Amino acid sequence: MCADDLRRGLDILRESGGDYAFATTTYAFPIHRALRRAADGSVSMFQPENFAVRSQDLEEAWHDAGPVPTGNRAAAWLAEKPIFNSRAYAVGLPRYRVQDIDTPEDWQRRNAVPPAAGKRWLKRSGNTKGSLKAKAA
Repeated sequence: MCADDLRRGLDILRESGGDYAFATTTYAFPIHRALRRAADGSVSMFQPENFAVRSQDLEEAWHDAGPVPTGNRAAAWLAEKPIFNSRAYAVGLPRYRVQDIDTPEDWQRRNAVPPAAGKRWLKRSGNTKGSLKAKAA
């Protein structure tokens, strides 16, 4: 998260009166088509009713994307209200700016992709527009 994201979170809290705001991003693939892998290597769908549904027709799903929830009310923290509740609000971040690192593979992926917010990489790459999309054009 950068300073602008934190400011957006505070703005959301001020406007909504909510308890929390935190970073979120979308899953790259619909979770409704997720597979479960058994110890023997066989697979089954978590939601087999979505087998024939086109992935673009499934609802977009989000997940938390940062270690820094912003609290609006000390009472919410002191009352140990869960962060994921109906008085919590999302600060949406694009997927290219998010990398959860839980495994060595996650770390390898993080090192293989240029930092999204890294202005120096953008300048070195010849991308003066400030976005990865502009470089591909």
